[in-house]
Amino acid sequence: MNRNRLMACLIAAPTLFTQACGRASADSPTPAANVAPRMLSVALVDRSMSRTPDQLNADRTLLDGLIQDLGFGDRFVLAQVHANGQGDIVKRWIDRVPDAADATAATPVEIQSLQQWRNAGVKAARALFDSTRANHTDLLASLADVADYLSESRLPKARLIVFSDMLQSTPDFDMESRDSVPGAAWIHDRKTQGQLPNLKGLCVVVVGAQSRSPRDVAVRRFWQSYFQASGATLNDSDYRYTATDPAGLRC
Repeated sequence: MNRNRLMACLIAAPTLFTQACGRASADSPTPAANVAPRMLSVALVDRSMSRTPDQLNADRTLLDGLIQDLGFGDRFVLAQVHANGQGDIVKRWIDRVPDAADATAATPVEIQSLQQWRNAGVKAARALFDSTRANHTDLLASLADVADYLSESRLPKARLIVFSDMLQSTPDFDMESRDSVPGAAWIHDRKTQGQLPNLKGLCVVVVGAQSRSPRDVAVRRFWQSYFQASGATLNDSDYRYTATDPAGLRC
């Protein structure tokens, strides 16, 4: 800082000198390095009984990192996966990350506001994981919610992160107990009847689903076909059992 600027800061606001005129300290929270276009991020968490405590703990850790990776102006939706239809009660946290006049040169005050928001997001995630676990998993109902979030978003990009084994489990559609997984005809019939959500432009990442057995592969292919028919994209590389780096959840 040159001498003229220093004197101007001292005269204008001596009590705010370190906050408004000084540089952020080395240990200050920093915005996400990614200054790509603002994005809608939706995280769905499956807390059904089919998932183990270790899986849920891994979800919690990864979700904390995901929240810390969000940048200025992003919109974030965190929701528990429905158990049986859109009408059941699930925990949600929906908010927008504070914006910055210039995300590439954010002020200390803007950086502090960003970190406070991230801290609030982590608390909301912990509250979701403390909720009662469900006996069923209605991913289809949750994806209908996602279509609503997507339709009201004005941001240029959108992604969905699903923490789940991807086994739909409701009385009328139970992948956990049935011998076979519905194929293309099932999806085609629903699309013809206008029963698929509009997920156009959405990219999808799945964490918690296996691809080891023929049945696992059939489940993966079902969801890939389902998302494709709904206008979304789920690549093989984005369908995984484990993940440790929040940056890997970008697509």
